[in-house]
Amino acid sequence: MSTITISIKFKDNNNEISFDLTKNNVFYGNNGKGKTRVLKTIELLYGLAKSLDYDSLISQLNELNLSDLKINRKKYSQLFSKYEDSVGNDRRRFEQFILENNHIISNICHKLSVFSSSNIYGDFRYNRRYIAPITNRLNDIVLSNSSSIDELQELMNRIREFLMIERVSEVEDKYIYFNDKFSRNELMDLTKYLSQRISETRFNIKKDDLEIREELQKEKEKVLNALGKKGARYLTIDLNIEAEKIFNKISNSFSSINNAYIKSIWGEEGEVFDGKSKLIDYKNKFKRLQEIISIYNKSLTVNYTYSGDILFYKNSSIIDFIKLSSGEKRLMIIFLNLIFSEEDIILIDEPEMSLSLDYQNKIIGHIMDITSQENKKVMIATHAPYIYEDFISYKENNRVKVY
Repeated sequence: MSTITISIKFKDNNNEISFDLTKNNVFYGNNGKGKTRVLKTIELLYGLAKSLDYDSLISQLNELNLSDLKINRKKYSQLFSKYEDSVGNDRRRFEQFILENNHIISNICHKLSVFSSSNIYGDFRYNRRYIAPITNRLNDIVLSNSSSIDELQELMNRIREFLMIERVSEVEDKYIYFNDKFSRNELMDLTKYLSQRISETRFNIKKDDLEIREELQKEKEKVLNALGKKGARYLTIDLNIEAEKIFNKISNSFSSINNAYIKSIWGEEGEVFDGKSKLIDYKNKFKRLQEIISIYNKSLTVNYTYSGDILFYKNSSIIDFIKLSSGEKRLMIIFLNLIFSEEDIILIDEPEMSLSLDYQNKIIGHIMDITSQENKKVMIATHAPYIYEDFISYKENNRVKVY
């Protein structure tokens, strides 16, 4: 796999943090220097690769106090800054468009209101419900400019689709039509005219803005191809939140397999259930989980129901997850995610949290065994000596000091 060098700087730390995303990495150093934020940035890189919502992504990166981000020496911080400028140009163009075409939009809103309140025969409530949200949204756009050219075009399309319906409803074998066909045709003409103005505005988007977006799209595809398709999974130190996430994930997977089995029974003759291998794989995963947990605590066992619910036993008696010790919970969450999650990279913040020194001495070896079997990468943030030393004892692992 080609090297993917990530370089990060935070606004409150001038030291550049660089690492190879294709390797296992341990981030170590004093508290407050950015170890946890590095893990969160890695998770967000998959957002960059997969999402088109760059506004949200940039906002999240800003929340991490990021001042600079480079991927293989490409300065994404500059690219994001250019993108934000481009989005600002879009907003200004849209505001100008609304200002210039305010009278047309207001006229469309007025005629829609007339249609929705027309005194016509029969039940017209369904169509009123259809018109009302369009009218309300157009009025909001005129008042606040809080929209985009694309949304405005979509609203025009919806209006024309509605107007193309010649027969509105049927009552007592009589068809009910719009009373005022002249107004209907006039409204159709207005929407066509506004759509033409929208097309002209789109055509006039500056070349520089288009080039910035095309560049960002190309970089997004590069990052996605390099990072892998399944994403990164960030494990926080909040045991209850992480437990709910992984339990739901496992339960949903079981439900999907069970639904596929039921569908094969009720489906067309000859339809074959292809989930047997998945069921066997899940059973083997639970077996592997139990083998590892028994090394830490022989009295603790894990089982599962056919619906995918996970059951815990202590000294052969069933016990709720919340009644396990903090260390036992932490072990369960780490190993369940390593074994069952589908993501390519597992990001563990302070794996030593709540673990005894005995557990700390064992856990890295098991983490490395599982990631090797599951073909995953693992990255951890720690300041625990045992965790750090055990991690760097593996030649394939990198250490990254955050100071």
